[in-house]
Amino acid sequence: MRWSRTSPLLRGGCIVLLTALSAVPATAGFALAAAGVAEPAAIVVLGGSWRARTAHAAALYRAGRAPFVVLADDGGRKGWSRQYQRNLSAVETGELELKKRGVPRDAIIRCRFRKSGTLYDALAVKEVVLARGFTRIFLVTSDYHAFRAQWTFRRVFRGLPVDIVSAPVPSAPQDYPFRLVEFPKMTWYWLAYGLGTDPSRW
Repeated sequence: MRWSRTSPLLRGGCIVLLTALSAVPATAGFALAAAGVAEPAAIVVLGGSWRARTAHAAALYRAGRAPFVVLADDGGRKGWSRQYQRNLSAVETGELELKKRGVPRDAIIRCRFRKSGTLYDALAVKEVVLARGFTRIFLVTSDYHAFRAQWTFRRVFRGLPVDIVSAPVPSAPQDYPFRLVEFPKMTWYWLAYGLGTDPSRW
């Protein structure tokens, strides 16, 4: 299908999405700087790029942004651990990375695994937020994923008194392929979960 033959609505939506995706790091950083600390709050780490994301989350924790770090379980597996003599899950590896960086065990909360995907991360995090009574979460993910993550979390948390503050991790040059696939992913999320979909049914 040629671009000239697409509907004005679809073309307009694509332009809006591209503009928003390109603006995420700057706007999200401003939101984080302006947010300060609110109790009860938590830092939420989404799965993928665990080392970079947990390092960023630990820095936010040490800076006093929130007293808890919530790990979303993406269901991934990591390599063999000589220390534990088994293959660790990705979320276990994330927990170990946080401990190395000064986050105590009792400050780390692991979500249950539902399915792999940003939507299911948001639903699992919502369970923890409601159970713990958090009123603000700092959403830690890679910058190329930040827009879709925040969009999804806002949909899932709609109607709840929870502030969602984006705290993106700067991506590396080798992450460029992930940027390329993020636009079609966001388009799919918008079509599947954004057009008249009731988040309460998820």
